[in-house]
Amino acid sequence: MDIIKEIAETHPHKVVLSNGKGEYKKIIFARKVLKGRNAYQLEKYTQTQVFHENIEEGRLADLCNYAFFKEDMSFNLKNLFQEKMIC
Repeated sequence: MDIIKEIAETHPHKVVLSNGKGEYKKIIFARKVLKGRNAYQLEKYTQTQVFHENIEEGRLADLCNYAFFKEDMSFNLKNLFQEKMIC
């Protein structure tokens, strides 16, 4: 999805995918500096557990696309100055 790629290129501070109908009910991508490099920390929520994963900044668009389509989730983007929602 081109809009997800465009959004990822703005390096958002937080991306929230929610209302998942698959294994994950919510996935949060939070921008962090890990070991001196920009990255995203994922919090993947199931019904009863939360799993954490760190990814390189360049993988944000691919993983958002995967979650958006495979997990059938709503997409919410939080930047410092704006907020967008894509359903």
